[in-house]
Amino acid sequence: MIKISHNFLKKISSFDWSFKRLFFSSRGSALGPSSVFYRFFTLIKPLIAHPSSIPQRDHTRGLGEPGKKQFHDACLFFKIQLPVFPSLLFLFMNTPLTRRHFFQATAASVSLAPLARALEASATLQGSTGPEEIAILNDTHINAELPPGQGSLRVREQHPSNLRQAIREILARVQRPAAVIINGDLATSVGVEADYKAFGELIAPLSEAGLPVHLTLGNHDTREAFLKSFPKLVSASNFKEHRHNGLIDLPNTRLILLDSLKESPAAPGRLGDEQIGWLLSKIDETPQKAVVLVAHHNPKVGGDPLHFPGGVEDTEAFWPEVVKRTQVKAYIHGHVHDWTLAAHTGIHIINTLAVSFVGNPALSTTGWTLASFHPEAVELNIQTTQRAHPWANERKWLFWRQTKRA
Repeated sequence: MIKISHNFLKKISSFDWSFKRLFFSSRGSALGPSSVFYRFFTLIKPLIAHPSSIPQRDHTRGLGEPGKKQFHDACLFFKIQLPVFPSLLFLFMNTPLTRRHFFQATAASVSLAPLARALEASATLQGSTGPEEIAILNDTHINAELPPGQGSLRVREQHPSNLRQAIREILARVQRPAAVIINGDLATSVGVEADYKAFGELIAPLSEAGLPVHLTLGNHDTREAFLKSFPKLVSASNFKEHRHNGLIDLPNTRLILLDSLKESPAAPGRLGDEQIGWLLSKIDETPQKAVVLVAHHNPKVGGDPLHFPGGVEDTEAFWPEVVKRTQVKAYIHGHVHDWTLAAHTGIHIINTLAVSFVGNPALSTTGWTLASFHPEAVELNIQTTQRAHPWANERKWLFWRQTKRA
């Protein structure tokens, strides 16, 4: 448990707003340990990546020459430039700055071992060959081309326009993702072959550019029409009753793509016993990799209970089993048409933006997500359709729970 003395809190009040944001909510109340940790890394990550954005203030004033040198060395260790905001200062002032001592002191200073692991992972990544990036789109809701005057303006123009923009942005990236996932509800209402023909034409530039494209099915898709429309797509599973599954194996991460379509257009999803057995076997194949589950429907744990009725109805049949397998780190879903983060029993539950539309534009927006997978974490980069939206280019780091090793 973190214990912060009254005197320490009093001293904080003299520092800049960024530092106070680590320890206090917007209402001025002290934050808990997990919130402090989360905000700490959220604040320092942009400084590591973009040192030019650091405010030009000298936060080493009054430290004396030994303190200034140690603070400067700390910044060099993170490959950032002075001046830097004082959040880092308390970690380095009383510890010899070797790599080993740095991480020991970090863990000791906040009594939270995952912080040291997270920071070490980030430092390691500075010299890596780059993250394992996946572009995630969902809820495209594409309809067959309609004659003028038929169908809503949103269905006729907004949905395909948003998808085209997302594809342009993906292809324009200097470092293109390793793959693209389009996570269910490909069609607008009840998917028919004409819908999938229009959808296939819209996403064709991705394949033409050499990017692997993985599709999952949602409650507005129709299995039979999908299979007829994409005969060359092969499922990673081979069940008596077809399920369209996929596997994406990155150097440090395995993504398992699930088929949660029960029936169309009913909202609830279902995996079924056969698919659950397959899922667990694919998790067990990779004990040394982080495993991320991807399905259109949300699980009926974590997140907002208001969405549970429309989630995966047999969540109780598989969730306790994936919790036991500590290499499972996250569950990514769409379906809700929002952007939210939650967690349950140590597993992150990531609700990614819908491409097509949202129920309440005042509370959410459309777009897609770039997920950068690292050995100890994932970084989520939010790409909103409206470039001026407050969420545009928002970045979130989620750190993995520890894997039990034999």
